[in-house]
Amino acid sequence: MAKCMQMKLFHRHQVSAFFHRAFITSGYRSCHSTATSCLRSAFILTNETINFWTHFVAFVAFSIHLYMLPLDFIHDEFTLPLLTFGISACVYTFTSSIAHLFNCMSECHLQTFFFLDYSAISLYSLGSAIAYNYYSFPTILINTPFHKIFLPTAVIAGILCTIITCASRLTSGFIKTKLMRICGFIIPYAFCHYPLIYRILFCQDELECDPEALSLHIQEIFLTVSSTSLFLSHIPECFSPGTFDIVGNSHQLFHVGVSLSTYRHLMAFMTDMKNRRELLSTILLHPPSFQGTVLPFGFLAASNLVITVTFLILFKRRNYSKLK
Repeated sequence: MAKCMQMKLFHRHQVSAFFHRAFITSGYRSCHSTATSCLRSAFILTNETINFWTHFVAFVAFSIHLYMLPLDFIHDEFTLPLLTFGISACVYTFTSSIAHLFNCMSECHLQTFFFLDYSAISLYSLGSAIAYNYYSFPTILINTPFHKIFLPTAVIAGILCTIITCASRLTSGFIKTKLMRICGFIIPYAFCHYPLIYRILFCQDELECDPEALSLHIQEIFLTVSSTSLFLSHIPECFSPGTFDIVGNSHQLFHVGVSLSTYRHLMAFMTDMKNRRELLSTILLHPPSFQGTVLPFGFLAASNLVITVTFLILFKRRNYSKLK
């Protein structure tokens, strides 16, 4: 049993630069690990262990919470946006945890898993947009031309997010890679949150300014922005490389922050769905439906799969040309 719980770990200079993480100097697994050793590493302290568990626990929690909700997702179409959002939350946390657990099998595996990770984040942005579109849109903007193009544009933003972030993994240069990834994620996040920001700034009646819902939405924004800022700045490990390799680095704090953010997001959408249902049911020209929720979500998922395969082929071709 003791042998099963042991694993040789490596320092930064002992592994390929392809697997290096900024300011993380130790706790690396073998770059040619097997799937079995990757699974075993979940119970051994490496520089990826907490990254795995922070999102895997979140995935389990979101899945149970979604399953336990006293809602009829099959017969009540008004709940479909919440279901779509909940599924997107489960997908991105599960994909992220799997990417962090199995990324050390090879360079190709690392690229594949993080291409899928970025695709899942893109799907989460659309899941959020679908819920915003049907539950949290400012009343004054409902049924306007902007409202009509909101979801199609969110799908396009999701596709752009996947393309730009995946392309960043084939780009050389730390700063250029970082900027591409930031732009890729900011595009869908900023667009999807525009209606919410408008509602927070210009709400007029009691229902529109519902303090319970808006408080949850604001908490989501704060948690997302603050945890992302830590992630981008590499605080605290940038001040003391090697000290936070296993516990307490910015990526782990980011995982915890965005998981809490997602939970507040879910609670905010549930509050809007409950409190605004009567109003929205009377004024929405196109109420929630399979075509307006599951269909665009499935389309983006299929598109992201094609994008992922395309970038994986490009990566393999580039590596093949280098070998020649």
